[in-house]
Amino acid sequence: MIAIGVVAAIGCYGVWSFGVVSYLDKREELVNKRDDAKKQLEEADHFAAEREARRPVWDYMRSSVDSSLADSRLGQMLEAWASDSRRPPGANFRITGGNQSRGSTGGGSNNPLAANGFTELKVQVQAEGNQKGLAWVLWNLERVNVPVKVNQTTVKPRTEGRDDLKITLNLSTLALAPNTGRTP
Repeated sequence: MIAIGVVAAIGCYGVWSFGVVSYLDKREELVNKRDDAKKQLEEADHFAAEREARRPVWDYMRSSVDSSLADSRLGQMLEAWASDSRRPPGANFRITGGNQSRGSTGGGSNNPLAANGFTELKVQVQAEGNQKGLAWVLWNLERVNVPVKVNQTTVKPRTEGRDDLKITLNLSTLALAPNTGRTP
């Protein structure tokens, strides 16, 4: 009787060691693979949704075939922000001057912009205002649907000890290079 109990215990241990444990290990491996696949699928869905959400921005950028149109759009945005009635109370920002220049489209394969059919348009804006007005314009630059890069910002007081600032913003944006015949 004891021998039968010992054989049954050894048999149960063997079934557990070779059957159940390997089954549980394989099941855990499959669950991990399934979870990884779900995560990858969710990421792919997220990226597809992001791409679709950004499609209007990309179409808007591509519609700026004429680089002078991109120049004027950036200038119009800055002027609109300077005169926007929706700005916060006490936010003063007035454009006092500026100039625009076109970046080089040459350089061949050394210039990644030209290699992909883009040109860089640079704008320097001089303005006067207070800290609140400057913060409001910079916040609007973050939200704009045109690619704008703030290359340099210089803020100097017009009058010492007062919230009266002279501001210089060096901005750049991208536009399709003229006469490339290419679509990025």
